[in-house]
Amino acid sequence: MSKDIKDIVLICCTALVIAAGWLFIHETRMPDVQAFRHEDSRHQLEDMEKMAGKDPAAAWAFLALANDQGPGFNGHGLGHLVGKALYKKYGFEGMRYCTTTLSFSCYHGISLAAINEQGGGVLDNLIAKCEAYFPTSASGKGVGFTRACIHGLGHGVASSEALDVSRGLARCMTVPEGNRYVDKALSIYTDNRIACAEGMFMEIALDQKTVDFSEYCKSVPTEYQMACMQYAPLQSVREGTLHDLPGLIAFCSKAATALLQKGCLNESAVSDLMGKSTGQNDEYEKAISDCDALHTDLEYHAWCVSVIASTAILDNQLKQRGTGKTDPTALATLMKRICTTLQGPDQERCSARGKLLAILYSTFGS
Repeated sequence: MSKDIKDIVLICCTALVIAAGWLFIHETRMPDVQAFRHEDSRHQLEDMEKMAGKDPAAAWAFLALANDQGPGFNGHGLGHLVGKALYKKYGFEGMRYCTTTLSFSCYHGISLAAINEQGGGVLDNLIAKCEAYFPTSASGKGVGFTRACIHGLGHGVASSEALDVSRGLARCMTVPEGNRYVDKALSIYTDNRIACAEGMFMEIALDQKTVDFSEYCKSVPTEYQMACMQYAPLQSVREGTLHDLPGLIAFCSKAATALLQKGCLNESAVSDLMGKSTGQNDEYEKAISDCDALHTDLEYHAWCVSVIASTAILDNQLKQRGTGKTDPTALATLMKRICTTLQGPDQERCSARGKLLAILYSTFGS
């Protein structure tokens, strides 16, 4: 072989090695976080599918970091995708890689994948796994985490029942109740059945055209009405007709009953429309002015302020879980400042609701 031919072969081989190396780096590296945040939903999905397929634990860490960069990031559905990938690789033990970021979406994805794989017939067994993985204390600590795990199973129930909301609710109402924390005075309803129903309702709301929740929720048993109605705003957000907290407050004020109003105006929806746990506590106090426009409906106004207070507590508590940065005294002071804008029994209920939710969503098993 002549020297010229050898040189050409060497150059070609070198070029192939460089191209292969570039392709490997391009396919395996994580995208820039800020660039990812500003991608359209299709490209975000494609990027996350690649990342989760290669290393779902790293993909979750990246997604959580993207969420923590500031408001305006809607990654809950991507969290489901990563949770499913974690389940595929690790089974139920993939839970250890999840955090509470993006409203427990990673946990939801694992639970959803489990029930999709094993079928609705093993729902009770999967609920027992949730209870075992997230032990609770006698005071109620950790119940919120068990509830989040079972919420994910509810998503799977909706799928297994072909998005039939009545059949899905009937299935959730058959599971063991588990720990019940029901305080009608504070409008808190939490047990396994309700957690399952919440996930089921959410999955169907994501389908957005299957059910008119504003109408349907009036027909379900009283204890399930708040769980049902909390996803009515999700339909409007997805349709592009609901953009901010004042809009949410106005939207929910039109619900048929006070209980449905309360279900609609809930901590998760408020957090979403305030910008996903910005960490700027003065923003919660400023949000009270959005409630103050409700001069003609004092009960709804009091509920609005109460939800702002409990959203502030949960946003801070869940965002900082495991970091050691939560300051209980500062959070209590913040909640007090918000609740003291109310008077008498309304003020007392505002404080009591925030304190109870803080317990239910404090670190499980402690």
